Amino acid sequence: MKTVKVLVAASMVAALLAGCGSKTDTDTFRFASELDIQGMDSTVVDDGMSYNAIHAITDGLTALNDKGKTVPALAKSWDVSADGKTYTFHLKDAKWSNGDEVTANDFVYSWKRIIKNAGTYAYMLGDDGASVKNASQLIDLGPKATDEQMNTLGVKAADDKTLVVELNNKVPYFTDLMAFPCYFPQNEKFVEKCGKN
Repeated sequence: MKTVKVLVAASMVAALLAGCGSKTDTDTFRFASELDIQGMDSTVVDDGMSYNAIHAITDGLTALNDKGKTVPALAKSWDVSADGKTYTFHLKDAKWSNGDEVTANDFVYSWKRIIKNAGTYAYMLGDDGASVKNASQLIDLGPKATDEQMNTLGVKAADDKTLVVELNNKVPYFTDLMAFPCYFPQNEKFVEKCGKN
């Protein structure tokens, strides 16, 4: 009798698991977590669980490998000026889920957006973090910053695959910082379409 109960229980578990293996919608992101994900906008969220989810689907210029070493991610390589204050990142070929190419402008857009929206981690672009040229002054202005003022931020797309970042001060750990989600790119077309959603 005990064997029959075990077989029935095993059959029920197998049936439940088979139901979980159905075809999924490609527009659905499924992520197991012990806490709620507060959002997927890297310029807004500030909780660890959301950052874990963002890390699962998006890359930055760099990433940390399994030994905690900083390695290239969306940047295949980079050059640093002699004074250590200008970084030129050369991007890999990559695509967003909507088929758009990931470009240097996706980083420019995202970095300006976190400052303009006074995101919690905007300070990470300023002198307390990456020391990006003019970031601290623009953070102080926040939403009041004009487009002309925002264009003084030390991040430029030299072309689709070349991102140039100018710093106020030399930051020896700058490439390590680029693995943090507040520095991740965003697809402008998608973000603008979503609005506040």
